[in-house]
Amino acid sequence: MLHISLAVFELEVEDVISVLETHPSLYQVSYWCLRKRRHQLSLRSYSTSGNIFRVRMKAGAKADDWSLHFGSSLADAAANGHEEIVKLLLDHGARMDHEGHFLHRPLQAAASKGYFTIVNLMLDYGVDVNRSSVCGDTALTKTILCKGRYSYEKGGPWMGRGRRLHRRSKTPFSYYDTMKVLLEYGANPDRISQSVANPPLHTAMVNYPHLQQDTVDLLLGYGANPNVRNYNDAAPLHLIDTTKFKYDPRCTEIAKLLLDHGADVNARDEAGRTPIHIVENADGPGEALTGIYLAHKADVNAADLDGFTPLHLAVAGPHANIRVIELLLKSGADVNAKAHKGNTPLHLAVHYKAPNEVIQLLFEYGADMNSSNGRGKCETPLKMMEKRLGDTVSLPYM
Repeated sequence: MLHISLAVFELEVEDVISVLETHPSLYQVSYWCLRKRRHQLSLRSYSTSGNIFRVRMKAGAKADDWSLHFGSSLADAAANGHEEIVKLLLDHGARMDHEGHFLHRPLQAAASKGYFTIVNLMLDYGVDVNRSSVCGDTALTKTILCKGRYSYEKGGPWMGRGRRLHRRSKTPFSYYDTMKVLLEYGANPDRISQSVANPPLHTAMVNYPHLQQDTVDLLLGYGANPNVRNYNDAAPLHLIDTTKFKYDPRCTEIAKLLLDHGADVNARDEAGRTPIHIVENADGPGEALTGIYLAHKADVNAADLDGFTPLHLAVAGPHANIRVIELLLKSGADVNAKAHKGNTPLHLAVHYKAPNEVIQLLFEYGADMNSSNGRGKCETPLKMMEKRLGDTVSLPYM
């Protein structure tokens, strides 16, 4: 049997089909022989008409035959966009709950490529739309994840690396239509599993969110909760972080969308931070988002578990954004608010070497340079500035 199995790898496509007819036990080896050589051989019999699958089943192969290494034929056909073969296998009783390559179930395999017609077909055959894989992904979360990556990579650096999409050209694909089909068949837009920490909205927010506005809009339209929490008790708004390298100004449109659908602008995560706390992390370009949150009545003096207000965070850095700080102060931020360790925004501005114009602005709004933080030697901003500049006479704010 071994020498026959090895010989299969030297056969042409039509010869392989002949071998399958006479040696049913070789169908798995023969099939993967063709898969491994798909760039060198003409696979018309496999990729267009499904003849090889018909021959396999005629030779005695089971439609739901499965192995740990090769996975199921249904998952592979779904992942490669062969709708005719998927229907053929389903008509012959193929199971839809086997996991194939990369631990994908057939539905997730089709959804990850955006093959919405195949997804629709399997749902018509009764597959559980909310069934998750071993990795915890549902078809909906897998679609959202792959949509963000594809939307980003279909232009720019991805194409610059010379990579190509391996898709079946005759099979229509659309991640948006795939999501819509899944939601129409009852996919839970708020589902979270033990192994996947993010529900669908959060998945969109962490996978190129500036390209996922249509995703967020669709999920909200199908009843997604704009205040749903993930594994660390973060709401979707908490994930719009201006300090992240993937941040894009277009994320402000998603923030507006969430707020218009009832997102709580003062929701707190496990660290007690509200969305405006996260925007105000120093060095971030958060002016537009700050304005949006303030327009929706964000609490400008909300303190996190360490007692820090948004103003504390906004001033704490050498590249602090003075326009953001001015917005906070004009909206009533307490310039002398103390964190749990006694530090005021001025303490942090001096300690983290904020620009002089930031310190000047704090003084203009009444910052107390003699406020003690109650730590150790009870430092005041004045003492800290003396250490920083060497002589109080040289301070431009005296």
